Amino acid sequence: MPVLDVGSGTDVLDRARGDVCIDLCRRPANRPQNFVCADAHHLPFQNAVFEQANMLEVTEHVESPIQCLREIHRVIKDNGNLELTTPNVFHWRVILRQARGLPAVLSDTGHISCWSRAELDNILKNAGFSDIHFTYTTLPLVFTPHKTLDRMAKAILQSGLSEKNMIALCVKKPDKRSDTQRRRGE
Repeated sequence: MPVLDVGSGTDVLDRARGDVCIDLCRRPANRPQNFVCADAHHLPFQNAVFEQANMLEVTEHVESPIQCLREIHRVIKDNGNLELTTPNVFHWRVILRQARGLPAVLSDTGHISCWSRAELDNILKNAGFSDIHFTYTTLPLVFTPHKTLDRMAKAILQSGLSEKNMIALCVKKPDKRSDTQRRRGE
């Protein structure tokens, strides 16, 4: 079952999660297996090659998320899966920072876009994905100064506010149009 890891990371601490891994860095320090230096906007793979794609904490860094997701949709086989994670714009610390007038998700970490659950659902559907399911989690970090506050928030807030990351799991359903209709874009 070939898995594509889009944006496999470049730092020694980044963990690649695919049989084929892509990123823009020519020599990533984490040295993932079967690494390909490529842009997610223009994947260098044939149609319908992968059973699954992972795009973990990447969509907020790309210029055109819809174009990247359409490319991922193109290279995934019918009934293949996409697992995507992105920062949760409704995390309690993000809301608190915004209330204080401080930068929130779009910051010096290279984030250029962010979405609510409804917005990301719309983007994924426009890219061709369906059966979209959302959950929330806090991805493990090496260090966070807010562990105690995060534990308290988890005890009193719902996951959509207490967890730092949003996870979308979705499927590429077979296209039921005829070959002629697909070629004409109908």
